[in-house]
Formats: sequence, structure tokens, C-alpha cells
Amino acid sequence: MKKKTNLVFFSANRAEYSLIHPFLEIFSENPFFNVGLIVAGSHLDKKFGSTYGEIKKDNVKILSKIEIPLKTNSFSDTAAYSNLLQIEINRILKKTKVDIAFASSDRFETFSFVVAAYLRKIPIIHYEGGDLTEGGALDDNIRHAITKLANIHLTSNSDSLKRILKMGEEKWRCLNIGYSPIFSIKKQN
Repeated sequence: MKKKTNLVFFSANRAEYSLIHPFLEIFSENPFFNVGLIVAGSHLDKKFGSTYGEIKKDNVKILSKIEIPLKTNSFSDTAAYSNLLQIEINRILKKTKVDIAFASSDRFETFSFVVAAYLRKIPIIHYEGGDLTEGGALDDNIRHAITKLANIHLTSNSDSLKRILKMGEEKWRCLNIGYSPIFSIKKQN
């Protein structure tokens, strides 16, 4: 029997989780993958609805919860939080056998996950690279930085695919798969 591939996802907020949830389902149903999730950020904060409970209802294998007080009221606080998060993620990745990391979108928390995985030479799949954010203070630069660290690029639309190719990513590493929440809608019908 072939050894399973350990695929680790990361999520720190509700919006990001809704984007990766279809992938969690797809890979969890595939017998060639062991799928796990690292949870952090607003999922664990009552101010933001404690969405960790919703994740648990989805029967997703939680590898770790990172419970660092969410203090992001200024860029300085956000930088400090991001650094602490990266330290914790690195600690988790060190003790967990990870073959592939899966990241989505443009969040600074996700960037912490991607940097830790990249520096540990773990191949990275990035979903929603090449997208543009209207009015995001940090979003586009972080998204594009994640793209440059990633090995495989799954885009949500053809314009995003074109942007990634213009950034110099190899075409064979890129696939336009569409908007992931639609996978869940199609599955329900």
C-alpha cells in the first residue's frame, strides 16, 4: 500500500475557512491523503463568533489550535502577533510530518504559515493567488508574496491566472479551478 501524503491546511478566520472547506472535503475523501488543519486567529475569539465550534462540526481533523490573544489594532500589534504566530506554526510543523501545505488568500496570518512552511522546505499550494482586493490595506502585497513562495497555484478566475503568469510563475504550476465555494453548491445539488 502506498504511503499517504500528509496535507496540512491553515485557517485563521471565517472567510478563509469558507474558501478552503471544499478542498478539505475533496482531499479528505481521497484515500491517498492524510488531511489536517491548523486553526488560529479569530476562529478562537469570542468577539468574532468563536467559529472554531463550526469547524469541529465539519469533522475536520484539527492538528493544532494556536491560542495567542488576537491583538491587531495597529500595524505594530499586527506585526508582533504575526511573529508570535509564525513561531507557533514553526513549532507545530517541526513536530508534525507535513508533505504539503495548503494556504488560501491574502491574510497576514496565512503569510506567517506560508513563511514557516517555506523555510522548512515544505511544498505549498496557494489558492486565490492573483486576485485583487478592493481597498485592502495589506492584502494584495501579502497575497502576491504568498504566490512567490508557493509551488502550485490554484486560481479562482482567468484574470488571476494571467496575473500569476505575469509574475513569472511557470504555467505548468498554475491551474484556474474557479471559485471554491461553488464546489460545495454543486455537491449539494
